[in-house]
Amino acid sequence: MAGQRGTCTAAAHAAGAAAMVLEWGIVRKNLPTLTGYDINRMSMRAARHGAANTYPNILCGMVSLT
Repeated sequence: MAGQRGTCTAAAHAAGAAAMVLEWGIVRKNLPTLTGYDINRMSMRAARHGAANTYPNILCGMVSLT
């Protein structure tokens, strides 16, 4: 099976990451007032622009889930 690329897999990874952050924040009571907006801001702050990579616009970047 060929590797998956693009927005199809990006959406699945983003949803999984958001679910993990929600679990950390709400379920484990680290940040009980966590909202979707908060998760968006966290992921935007965590995005890194690699010099070797090209992005479609200045708002894009890569977030490492490790």
